[in-house]
Parts: sequence; structure tokens; C-alpha cells
Amino acid sequence: MSKEKIDILKDEVVIPEVVTIAAEDALTIILRETSQEKEQEKMEVALVKNRKPKFKKRWIAIAAVAALAVGTISVGAAKSDDWNWALLQRAGVTEAEAIDTIQLDNGYVMIDASDTSTGTDYLAKEGGVPKDVTLTVTESFGDNNNVYVRIETDYELPEGFEVDKYNYFADFELEVTDVNGVIDSEELLTPTPMEFAGLGGIVEDGKLVFLLEMSGVNLNVCRIDLAINNLYICSDELLLKSEEEMPAFYNALPKEEEGDLRLIYDGSWETSWQFAYEEKGVSYAVDETLDINGIKVHLTEVVLSPIHMTILGEIDKDSVKALVTEAVWNEKLAEAKKEHTEFGFTEEELEDVVVSQILMEHKTYLKTYKICYDDGTYIEPYASWPLDSVWGDELFDANVVMYSGKGIDLENVHSIIVNGGEGATNAKKEILLK
Repeated sequence: MSKEKIDILKDEVVIPEVVTIAAEDALTIILRETSQEKEQEKMEVALVKNRKPKFKKRWIAIAAVAALAVGTISVGAAKSDDWNWALLQRAGVTEAEAIDTIQLDNGYVMIDASDTSTGTDYLAKEGGVPKDVTLTVTESFGDNNNVYVRIETDYELPEGFEVDKYNYFADFELEVTDVNGVIDSEELLTPTPMEFAGLGGIVEDGKLVFLLEMSGVNLNVCRIDLAINNLYICSDELLLKSEEEMPAFYNALPKEEEGDLRLIYDGSWETSWQFAYEEKGVSYAVDETLDINGIKVHLTEVVLSPIHMTILGEIDKDSVKALVTEAVWNEKLAEAKKEHTEFGFTEEELEDVVVSQILMEHKTYLKTYKICYDDGTYIEPYASWPLDSVWGDELFDANVVMYSGKGIDLENVHSIIVNGGEGATNAKKEILLK
């Protein structure tokens, strides 16, 4: 199937609401007994990752961002005490000892790219006051396809402000460019190497800090142009209250035309930097067929980095078709043909649409339980991926650190444990990686 038609399928067939529901169902399975705070933290990150179609059109619409400040990068081995703890927590690290297992010496990057905005601070005084705010992209860590970036500001919350009661946001745009032309364009399912990005705010020592997460293809060789506009707050608690019950300062803040975000600073920043660090990952060729609730799934490749796992392969269309009667299949096929006539899909491509619908209805997931090592020890990502979200050959894509709290020791990997073995539903199967 062509990349253009895959893009159309992503935008037109798999709507964001459906993906969100699938992600929520998956999280019910994957989030084990843990504290409520930790569970919520994982849920927020995982749900964002599973809303990829929401971002698809946005990347197409983004114009090139002019670089006002370009940071010089020094790449080298990082000692454990040099790693930024908030940045690691964003990726899912739960214990300081886990830093050593991530082993991203060449993927930890000091950036130091900054820009200053002359804007209006609405939180300092009703009606706003002029204020200069500097934003600095300080550092990042990641593998070649998954990157976490720390962005500091000198925007200080007022003394006595109850920072824990609010969530923090900003508008942002990203332009990711393969400036040296080294990326195989056939690998890309999006117009640029970028596939997903999420930005979340926290408060440290009274100042606002943002943590940016990016995923895509070979980001480690790309130039990143980042534009951030306006700073916002929002309170889940206040959403349930009337204006009379809200704090006076909150009511006085400018409000978005749509939504519930309140503007605290009106300003804009543009920064740019060039990544150039070593690719970190191991690819294992496999030839295994899983039986997941009657659906045949053939695995062809497992790709591991210290922080991430991807499984490639193919879903057997005939086994999915067998889940419904011939009459139901033909009816769904006719509906798909009617709904997507303007795109000129082939019969095979229309069948892919129907397969996705059936997989969604049957709530079928590829799950990983363990990554096992030669000495018998293991880590437990316990992650799940809905098969109806699969496009192309990527069956599974997960941040292992987020689910296990640890990185992968690439030098000692022996096997992975997944669902789809013989026997009862969701029986486990070991896949050797050698």
C-alpha cells in the first residue's frame, strides 16, 4: 500500500475517539496494582502515545520554524549524577538505580538553546503586566527514534501560588528535518521523520519547566526547530465548579475561545538545535506465529534499544475474516467501498479497512510480559498494543522504561515473553532473540 493511502487511512478511518477508547481498554489490562499516583502518571503518558492519528494532520500543516537560537551540542558519556531526574521520570524511570540500566552514554545530549520573549504576564496582575521570559532547551536523552527533552523557563509562579492544583500547557510546533539527507525515505509514514510529540509542564523551585517527548525515525541525526507560544494553566477540580466558586484570579485570566485553558503568559519563543549522536539499538530477525484469540500474527523482527521495544510482522487477514460470517464481511466491505469511493482504494486496501474494524470490535491486543536475560533474570514491561491500530508492519511499539521503570540490558538479552501461545486464551509464548 502506498504511503499516501496509508496516511488517508490513518486520518479518515481510525478516528481519534476510537483510538482513545482502545488505549483506555489497553491500559486497564497493562496497569498492574500500584499506587494511584503512579498509575495516573503512566496513564497520561500512554494515552498520549496512543493518539497518534490526532497529530497526523498537524505535522502536515506545520510551516518551517525560523531558528533564532542554535545550541551547540557536546555529546559524551554522562555520569549517573549528571542525569536530570525530572527528565528521567518523564520517560518512566522509577528508581535512581535504573539510570545505569538505560546505558545511553551517547544519547545523553547537552543542548543549551535559548530565546527570550517580551510578553504579558497575566498571573502577576489582573489585566497583565509586561515581562521578559527566557526559555532554554537544556538537555535531552533517548535512542535514535525516541527522545525526551528538558525545557526550562525563568517564568516564576507568584509566591503562595498553589502549584499542585493546576496543570501546565503551552502551544507548540515542531519542524524535524533530515538536514544531511541520510534517512531512508521509505521508512517514513509521515511527511517528516517526526511521528509524534507531546509537551507537558511541571513546576520546579517555583519556575515553570516543560518536558518534550518525541518519537519518529532516526531523530538522532535531525535538526529540531521548536516554536512555543503562550503559557496556560488548567484545573481539573475547577472544571466542576461554577464561576462563582472559582478563585477571583482564575476568573480574571483570559480564556481560550474553545476549551478550558487559562492564559497566564502571552509570548512566543523559537529555538533550534542539531542532533548528532550514536544510534543505539539491536535488531533480531524472528520467524514466529502467534495465535491471539484465533487471529494469526506472524512476527518477523524485534528491535530493542535501552529504552524502547518495537515488534514488526504481519496480521493474517484470512484469520481475521474467519471471525465473522461471509455475509457480515461482505456487508462491511460494501460500506467501506461506499464511504471511501473518492480515494480510489483497491480491493485489497478496502479489505485492510474492514480488517481494522473487526480487530477493533474484538479488542485484540499483542502483549509483552517479560524481557528475559541469559542469567535467568528479567524485566516486566507488561505492555499491550491494540492490533486495530497497526498500520504497515509495526505490530507493537512501547516505551519499556515507562512500564518497567528500568532500561534494557542489550548485551544480555535472551528472549521475550508474549501472548499467543498454544492452549488457553492469552497463553504465553517465548520468542528467542539470538
